Amino acid sequence: MVFETLKMVKGVERESQSKLERANKDAEELVIKANKAGEELINKAIEEANAEVEALIDDKILQAKRAANEIITEGRHNARQIAERAQSKISDAGEFIASQVIG
Repeated sequence: MVFETLKMVKGVERESQSKLERANKDAEELVIKANKAGEELINKAIEEANAEVEALIDDKILQAKRAANEIITEGRHNARQIAERAQSKISDAGEFIASQVIG
């Protein structure tokens, strides 16, 4: 009877060991799946962040181009005004010189 009990205990022990090994294997597979899912989520978050950063950069570049165009336009306008004033001064100087020569 002791022998049969020992045999039964050994059988239960083997069964428990087998279940434990299977549970460990299942746990390892779950860890691998969780790591893979985590990596995918991180990669997706990085891609989304990169897209947002690229959009912000594009927006800032567009703003800079607009500002540069405004500065160029204003510079051209100022240059025209200066040229007009210079032309007026040149005309005045020409008249003054002519009056000095004639007069």
